[in-house]
Amino acid sequence: MVTYFTDRNNNNNNNRNNNSNEHHAPHQQQQQHYQRYQQQDYDYRHNRKQQQQQSQVQQQSSQTPQQPMEMHASMTHHAIEMNDMHQQQLSNHQQQQQPPPPPPPTQQQQQQQQQQQQQQQPQLQHQTPSQQQQMMQPQTPPPMQQPQAYGYHIAYNQQVPFVPYGAYAPEHEAAYTTAASGAIADSQPEVETSLGRIKGSLMSTRLNRTVYAFRGVRYGKSTAGERRFRPPVPVDPWSGTFDASEEGPSCPLIEVPELASEDCLRLNVYTTKLSTRPRGVKRPVIVFFHPGGFYGFSAQSYVWGPQYYLDQDVVLVTVNYRLGTFGFLSTGDSRAPGNLGLKDQVVALRWIQRNIASFGGDPGSVTITGYSAGSWSVVLHMTSPMSRGLFHRAIAMSGSPTTPELMPEKQPDLVLRQAKYVNCPSDDIDRALDCLRTVPHQNISDTLPRFYEWYGDPTLIWSPVVEPNVPGLERFVVGQPVDLIRKRQFAHVPLITGVTKDEFSSNAHKALEEAVKGDESIYKNFTENWEHAAPIAFQYERDTERSRRISREIRKFYFNDEPITLKNGKKLGEIYADALIGFPTYRFAKLMSEYSRAPVYNYQFTYQGRYSFRVWSDTKKPTGVVHHDDLIYLFYISFAFPLFKPEDPESRMVDKLTAMWTNFAKCGNPIPRYNPLFRGTNWSVMTPREEPYLEIDEKLTMKRKMFAERYALWDRLFPLLPVR
Repeated sequence: MVTYFTDRNNNNNNNRNNNSNEHHAPHQQQQQHYQRYQQQDYDYRHNRKQQQQQSQVQQQSSQTPQQPMEMHASMTHHAIEMNDMHQQQLSNHQQQQQPPPPPPPTQQQQQQQQQQQQQQQPQLQHQTPSQQQQMMQPQTPPPMQQPQAYGYHIAYNQQVPFVPYGAYAPEHEAAYTTAASGAIADSQPEVETSLGRIKGSLMSTRLNRTVYAFRGVRYGKSTAGERRFRPPVPVDPWSGTFDASEEGPSCPLIEVPELASEDCLRLNVYTTKLSTRPRGVKRPVIVFFHPGGFYGFSAQSYVWGPQYYLDQDVVLVTVNYRLGTFGFLSTGDSRAPGNLGLKDQVVALRWIQRNIASFGGDPGSVTITGYSAGSWSVVLHMTSPMSRGLFHRAIAMSGSPTTPELMPEKQPDLVLRQAKYVNCPSDDIDRALDCLRTVPHQNISDTLPRFYEWYGDPTLIWSPVVEPNVPGLERFVVGQPVDLIRKRQFAHVPLITGVTKDEFSSNAHKALEEAVKGDESIYKNFTENWEHAAPIAFQYERDTERSRRISREIRKFYFNDEPITLKNGKKLGEIYADALIGFPTYRFAKLMSEYSRAPVYNYQFTYQGRYSFRVWSDTKKPTGVVHHDDLIYLFYISFAFPLFKPEDPESRMVDKLTAMWTNFAKCGNPIPRYNPLFRGTNWSVMTPREEPYLEIDEKLTMKRKMFAERYALWDRLFPLLPVR
C-alpha cells in the first residue's frame, strides 16, 4: 500500500487567556513540511527586529500602494502586521518631511464637520474624536492570496514570514484589530451578566456599523489536568471584570506548542445593540459551530469574522469545543463514554440561555447553525435530549451523521493507537487512559498525521458515538440519528439544509493537478488498490465481502470499470463529494421532510465567485464550488480572503445569503418579504416525493431532485435498516 500525506494546514489561533498565562493557536499541516514550517516560524520570531530594521521607508508616494487582487505572496497575519507597521513608519517619515500644517478650519467649516459626524454614527458620542474618525472609515485590508487546499485543509505558498494557518499571537493584536477586523483599540464596552461583568471591544462591519465584540468569554472551566477526558463543567461566577476585549484561546490542535491550551471552552458574542435595561432590545441569536472534521478550525474572529452577518439585526455567537482525542475519545463504557466536544456545545447553549439577553439577544429565538462537522453537531443537537429547549431553528450546512454506515458505539482502537503514538501502553485501555491523562496536550495533538491511512484519508477520524447508558451521566447521543428521526424523537423546528455544487471534490484535486502535469501516479495507486483504498477514502466498512462488492459497484458506476486517468479523473471528486457530504445531507433532508412537523428548506449553493477554498495552482482561479465556499459570503474569513466592499461583485451574494439566513433566524422563513433582492422568489418547502431545492446562484431558482442518479446509487448500496 502506498501512503501519501496531503497538505493539511489547519486552524491555529490565538491570543491571551483571561486569568491564565497560556496562549493558544493550533493548526494542521502536511507532514512532510512539518520541520520546514516549524523552522520558518522560529526564524521569523527570532529575526523579527532585524526584519523591521531592514525595512526601507518609501518616499515616492504619500500612501502605501494598493496590493493587486492576485498576490504572489499570501497575506497571513504577520504580513498584515508588517504592512501595518510599514504604513506607520511611512506616516512618521512623511510627517517629518511635510511642510507646516494648513491653518485651522473656520468656524463655519467646524460646524459642517460636526453635523456630518452626528449624522454618521450616534453610537460614537462617547468616543474620542480620533476614535470616531477611525470607526467611520471602512476597514478594508489588502486582498489575500488564494489558499491552495490539499485534502481537507488549506496550505499556502509561504513567501512571507511564516505564520501557521489562522495563527494568532499577542503581538498580532494591533495589526489584526485595525487592518483585518476593524476593531478599535481603547474602546471597551461592558455588560453585566449573571456570572459577572464582561469587558469587550469595538469592531466594524463591511457597511461600517459598530459591532460590540466580546471574544474569548469563558463558558466552561479549564479541561486540563483531572478534567481531561471528563464532561464539561460550567464556569463559576467571577468577581471583577472579565476581559473579553481580545481573542481567547482555541482548543489544542497540531503544532505551535507555545500557543495551545486546554482552557479553551470559550465563545465569542457579537452584537450591534446592547441591552441597557431589563426588558430592552431582543434580537434573534445565531449560534455557529465551526467545521473541521472534529479535529480542526476554531471559533476565532479572524477565521469567522462577524463583518457580514452583523450588517443584519442579529446577535452572533461562535463557539469553541474540544476536538480530536480531547473531545471525542470513546471506549464505549463508563471510562470514556464519548462526545465530550458535543457536550461542551450544550454547556455553551445553556450559557446563552442564561446570559445572551445582556448582549441584546433573545434567548427565546436561538438558531443553531453549523458547517461540516458543525453541521453534524446541529443534526445531533436536534436528536439529543440534552439540547431540548435550547434552540428554536436550525441550519445544517454541508454535513450530516446520516452517513452510509451507522455511527459507531465506541472507538477503542483510536484510544490504543493514540496511546501508541505518544509512547503510552497500548495493550490495555485502562493503562492507556491513565497515561494519556499525563501526556502534554501538544504531544497528543501533533500525532494527527499518523492517523491518516491513504492520501490523507480518512477525512473523519474521531466520530461522535452512540453513548452507553452510564448511571449519573447525561447521554448526548442516545441512538442512531436515522432511527431517532424515523421515531420522531427529535426537535421539530424549522430547518435549512443543503450542500455546495462540488463539495469534497476538492479532496481529489491534488491528483487531478498532478495528472495535468503528466504524473498519474495517484490515479494509478487508486486503480491498483481500489478495494483497499475506497472504503478508507469514502468511509464504509472494510475487508468484507460486502465492502468489496460495494467498491466494485461504485467503480463501475463512476468509472465504467475503466482505470482512473486524467480523462475520467473528475469522477473521483464526485465520489468524495457524494460519499462524505452530498448523500448524507440528502438522506437527512429527505427523512426530515417526511417525519418533521416543521418546514424543511433544501438548497444547493452553485455561485462561483473569484475566490474559493480550492484554486488551480497556476491560475489561482476556483476549481468549482467546493466545501466551505459558501461560508465566504457569510463570514469575513480574513486569513484567506479580502473583505468584500459594496462595489465588489461578491457583495450581492453576501447580501442575499446573510439576508436569507438571518430572516430565517427571525421568523423561520428564509425569504425576506419586502427585500427587492428576492422579488419573485419562492423557496418551496421540501417534500419527500418532489424533493424541491433552491439553487443559490446569481439567480435564485427552484429545482427538483438533486443529483438523482448518483444519490440513488448510494441509497441502493446503503439502504436504511429497520428501526431499532
